[in-house]
Amino acid sequence: MPFILCQLLGASGSAVTMKPGPLLANLLKTILAPLLAGATIRSTFPAVAKLVDSNKKRMSVLSSVLLILVPWMQISKAVMSGVAISVTSLLGVLAAGVGIHLVFLAFNLTATAALQLGRTADNAGTGIRRACILVGSQKTLPIAVTVLTGLAPQIGGAVGLAVIPCVVSHLVQIVIDSMLVSQWLKQQDTGTSQATQQLA
Repeated sequence: MPFILCQLLGASGSAVTMKPGPLLANLLKTILAPLLAGATIRSTFPAVAKLVDSNKKRMSVLSSVLLILVPWMQISKAVMSGVAISVTSLLGVLAAGVGIHLVFLAFNLTATAALQLGRTADNAGTGIRRACILVGSQKTLPIAVTVLTGLAPQIGGAVGLAVIPCVVSHLVQIVIDSMLVSQWLKQQDTGTSQATQQLA
């Protein structure tokens, strides 16, 4: 992703430039390193894994609070610097974010169907296929904020404004994917009911 992003910025003739090396290093440091550290601690210390599993709700709330703090700090910086943006531009960027997510969903639905991913005789792999569709279509907020933070020296307080459509797009992604999962569950329940009736 860092290399593609940097090429896109260069090809578009944008005044904003970015080197892929520092961006990749920043992503490894802020995203991959904590993930590997958490996985290592969990596998090394069973007591920690048990504690986390028994407090899933609290850990989920804590994770959400920490996630909210990152864009909140960037938006606060933008407000303090007096940067402004038109509502039309903001709505345009938001629509683009939603559109990209829908395109990714359509692509991943088509690709997993063409590759017959998760297709088994008893449909046991359906959950894996659906998970791949969702995970492959979502763009996470922490990564977006990390990339934007790398642009801070060049665009200044505008980083805070750029975070806003990322936050809203992230929320819209959750709503769209929740509706999709709900539809899948309805189809699954319908199929189970029909199978039960046939057996009866």
